[in-house]
Amino acid sequence: MRGVLGLLLALLGVIGAAPAALAASLTISGEVTYLERIALPPQGILRISLVDMTQPEQPRIKAEGAIASPGQVPLTFRFNLDDKVIATDRSYGLRAEILSAGEVWFRNDTPLPLNFAATEGLKVLVAFTYTPASSTPPTPVDHTPILDVIWTATAIAGVPVEPEQSTISIARDYRAGGRGGCNSYFTQASITGSAIAFSPPAATRMACDEPLMAQEAVFFEALTATRNWRLVDTTLELLDAEGKVRVNLVRSTR
Repeated sequence: MRGVLGLLLALLGVIGAAPAALAASLTISGEVTYLERIALPPQGILRISLVDMTQPEQPRIKAEGAIASPGQVPLTFRFNLDDKVIATDRSYGLRAEILSAGEVWFRNDTPLPLNFAATEGLKVLVAFTYTPASSTPPTPVDHTPILDVIWTATAIAGVPVEPEQSTISIARDYRAGGRGGCNSYFTQASITGSAIAFSPPAATRMACDEPLMAQEAVFFEALTATRNWRLVDTTLELLDAEGKVRVNLVRSTR
């Protein structure tokens, strides 16, 4: 089913105003989608911002709403505004962001130019671009040693597991995947120094014995919670936002 933000997004803020003579109701509506074959983040929020193209990082208007669960793209949006907030001598655009737990997962860095003569049925394309909620600059770390390697989990959430059952490999374009335990999966990684994040894994739907299915579920949960990585000798550790090791991995022997 498509993720839908209800009938109307809440108008969160307005900055500035043009002469009252221009006041009229204006509807902006359309769809937001992305091309990556990855799932929407859990408890997702779609945020739409109207921006002045000369100051795209300072939205004039923001509207957001929860994504229906389970949700799929395209996501529809619709909101009304008073066009007195629009200056006739300015150019405007739409920025769309998909967030989870306060973190931006998808975004169109270049706002979609807006023609006020045609503001309905708009198509906004966003891309996976994980941005941590913290503004602390990442520690400069060379992350290339963990790329193009098949890593196999030896422990998940502190519990030892049989090798070669849960794996991950991250390509240099940051597409990632492997075996969760029972199913094959794919995800998208975002890496900056020692910071790393994965989009929620999208997996095949095979059924296996319950212990292996349970291991796979915990593995996928650990990947989604991962925010940092480190190499300790030959072991790759994936850590959550609190610094707790979620997964221990070694290079695959296969």
